[in-house]
Amino acid sequence: MAPSFPVAEHVALASLTTLGLGGPARYLATPSTQNELLACLEWGDKHQLERWILGGGSNVVIADEGLPGLVIQWVAKERHVVQETEAFVDVQVEGGHNWDELVAWSVENNLAGVECLSGIPGSVGAAPIQNIGAYGQELCETFVKATVLDLETYTTSEWDAQRCDFGYRHSALKPSAGRRFLVLDVTLRFTRNGEPAVRYGELQRTLEASDKPISLALVRDTVICLRRRKGMVFDPNDPNSRSAGSFFTNPILSLEEVEGVRERLADVLAEGLSMPVYPVGEGQQKLAAAWLIERAGLTKGTRWGNVGISDVHALALVNRGGGTTQELLSAAKQIQKQVQERTGVLLQPEPVFLAKRSVSLDDFS
Repeated sequence: MAPSFPVAEHVALASLTTLGLGGPARYLATPSTQNELLACLEWGDKHQLERWILGGGSNVVIADEGLPGLVIQWVAKERHVVQETEAFVDVQVEGGHNWDELVAWSVENNLAGVECLSGIPGSVGAAPIQNIGAYGQELCETFVKATVLDLETYTTSEWDAQRCDFGYRHSALKPSAGRRFLVLDVTLRFTRNGEPAVRYGELQRTLEASDKPISLALVRDTVICLRRRKGMVFDPNDPNSRSAGSFFTNPILSLEEVEGVRERLADVLAEGLSMPVYPVGEGQQKLAAAWLIERAGLTKGTRWGNVGISDVHALALVNRGGGTTQELLSAAKQIQKQVQERTGVLLQPEPVFLAKRSVSLDDFS
């Protein structure tokens, strides 16, 4: 008897990722209703299949050998208003909904809250997992709750902001995302007729240079333009966008550690170059990972075989064509090692690694 949910065998996963890397899935299921999803999970249990969760494929690195067992891509994408007042609108969005399409919809309806998160590829369900953020705005600012399926017990629960415990590119969901938890839907609170968030220096300067009145639409268009210049808007015709976005997170250090970095880079700073530093809380500061990478002698366009650093953004690792995940992770390890030797900072990768065994950059030389 055929399964009661959409499923295919031996599916090339590389084509489902922005990196274009990774081997095949033994099975790929694309349920769009909770009944289909539960049937899919039960089918996997019956056949004793290892289970994987794939979102929009924009923040993931998949092993060259592919993934055995069952890969599930939750594609449900409905959205509807669940509460509204004169001040705000709460919208529940299913996890398979395209993130940027949601941002476009909110801007078109003059709803503020995620305009600076324009152009980010991927699905809504992945957004709270790592608390996506860009240009001075983060998901946690509009997040109300998420409906989460426990993949071990098949029970659902609501996770509010407190339970998610959001941090910089992190939430309590992240450590077990794709293995223990699946985000079914997310509820966000938008501000009706709200002012756009213009906090990020580069965005502020670009808007100030425009003679147009600042609006949600202008902020969205400007953010997409800035992202496109850096290869951070996925475009099949732009080789610099064949990446997983920022490969490393910007490190958050204590004031003492920041001073240690300054001491290590005294020769660079003596030339009049300033180190970008952003306060993020009492006794902590955030450094720019891209700046550290370039100070370690790794310039835009550096290549290792078929992979390398983007020509337009030092924080993106790109597949130049014909690359492998092995090449990519080896290059990432080289960057991590070189930055640590030069600056004392150990950069941490941002994408999720999917492989039949646990993988970290420590596995590569």
